Amino acid sequence: MFKLIKKLIRATAATAAIEMGLALPVMMLLVTGGFEMTRYIIIEQKISKTASTMPNLVSMLTSINESQMTAIWSAVPHLMDPYNNTADFTVIISSVTYDGTNKVISWQRSGGGTLAATSKIGTAGGTPTLPSSFTMYANDNVIIGEVFYNYKPLIAPKIVGAQTIYMVQYYKPRLGSLDVINP
Repeated sequence: MFKLIKKLIRATAATAAIEMGLALPVMMLLVTGGFEMTRYIIIEQKISKTASTMPNLVSMLTSINESQMTAIWSAVPHLMDPYNNTADFTVIISSVTYDGTNKVISWQRSGGGTLAATSKIGTAGGTPTLPSSFTMYANDNVIIGEVFYNYKPLIAPKIVGAQTIYMVQYYKPRLGSLDVINP
């Protein structure tokens, strides 16, 4: 019995194949997981950039109209490139005003993509849902950008599952109140 064990220990035939058979599943997990995690992180960065840029573009204006909003939406595919399948995302821009007594969503527009999403801030004409630490003073106006992205993994759904990624950014208009969208 001991001679058989010693003989097996000294045997070197096919050890590379056995080692490869043990290492290959681990290597495949690392490669697919690394690919999917990298893709997820890049998409999150694109979403963060879009969530930041879109309300920033609006907040730079002295006043805003519908044709300017249409022009602003054209920036979204460039910001999301190469993950710019419009069916996977949408951007919602809201203007919230505070008269000293009530906060209200003055206007809200969505665009840039066709994903059906409902704003987590609220709807136009309604009371906004803002973070408890968010402070507004009388006659304040804030532009809020929300991005919803329907993330679907390509090769490793168990590592990073399908989910809707959401990001929001808040900007104060620089050159006056943007509480109305002109026609």
